[in-house]
Amino acid sequence: MKANGETFDIYPYITKCALDIICETAMGTSINAMSSNRNQYVESIYAISEIITWRFFRPYITDFIFQFTPKGYAFQKHLKQVHNFTRKVVAERKKHLKDNNLNNESKANKANNKLLGKKERMSFLDLLLNSSESSDVLNDQDIAEEVDTFMFEGHDTTTAGMCWTLFLLGNNADIQEKVYQEVRNVLQNKSTPSTISELHEMKYLENVIKESLRLYPSVPFILRELEQPVQIGEYKIPAGVQAVLSIYGIHRSRKYYTDPDNFDPDRFLPENSKGRHPYAYIPFSAGPRNCIGQKFAMYEEKTVLASIINRYKITAMEKPENIMVTVDLILRPLNGVILKLEKRPKIN
Repeated sequence: MKANGETFDIYPYITKCALDIICETAMGTSINAMSSNRNQYVESIYAISEIITWRFFRPYITDFIFQFTPKGYAFQKHLKQVHNFTRKVVAERKKHLKDNNLNNESKANKANNKLLGKKERMSFLDLLLNSSESSDVLNDQDIAEEVDTFMFEGHDTTTAGMCWTLFLLGNNADIQEKVYQEVRNVLQNKSTPSTISELHEMKYLENVIKESLRLYPSVPFILRELEQPVQIGEYKIPAGVQAVLSIYGIHRSRKYYTDPDNFDPDRFLPENSKGRHPYAYIPFSAGPRNCIGQKFAMYEEKTVLASIINRYKITAMEKPENIMVTVDLILRPLNGVILKLEKRPKIN
């Protein structure tokens, strides 16, 4: 209903879409976030992120003092709401599996599927619940904590990635047209990608997403505690220190990127990426603690963005030099992403 030429903030719509996707694909549960006006889970996640960021810059506030502050009370309230939501998801899925005897059915069909060469496909939550029944490795608390991580990281970061990409495409009509032509060539008369092979064919769209994540990494900085001393130039950093790594700063470094503030998806063509330091581009972190959901995130972003671009022409109402950003763990536009969507003519 918003795709009629009027301007609107697309961020809350993409947020609810991403939340529905992670719940249905990773959790096997439908919550229909897109059909509701408000979502308490999303509001609590934003509140928690803001409070954590606020406290990060006030290390002098101890845990004991914090719990008695207004921020501390708000943090506990929102944390309880988030935990209640994820535990409800786990409980409902557990009941569903029990009622439908899906766990036993999975075990019975496992050998048969192997003989037929079929891959057994289960949601992430189903795998955890199945593991908890067959061993003592995971208890309900362990599963709930894993779900907390996937629910937060699986919707908030991808939301930011998709919205920043739409914002940049809305500011670069020539690049948007090139993406549109690629999407049309791949999908033909279809409106939405439905296979992994179609997503793999959208190579230019992938470069666009990568360049968007370079300019606006969903997680702009990460922390690591040094387990051993590190020598950086003339400085020796002792073990036990918490190091803040600025992904945002690395991605805009002139040492690795020419004209780093310019949006140029061709940076990620094979010939232009050759010789670039492997850690000069780390939107999903790197090493043993990198994001385990990065492939899923890329597939999700490609699917949603291709579907939007295939249907609508995008115009951004703000320029990159004017937009204000906020960092509450996730790099977000302070006032949302204000766009105008116009329906493209149907192609027979």
